[in-house]
Amino acid sequence: YPQVKRLLDEISARPAAQRAEALKNKHAFKTELDAEAKKFMFPSNERLSKSS
Repeated sequence: YPQVKRLLDEISARPAAQRAEALKNKHAFKTELDAEAKKFMFPSNERLSKSS
């Protein structure tokens, strides 16, 4: 799909896209869904487990 590649290349060349890429590379994001991540993603589950 050459037109899709061309479009993605044009978007990647824009200054805002380059800043977003730099921001992504600056911060390390967790990829595992551990207990701490679940607590923040699903706070209602935390409240329910404490009330029982």
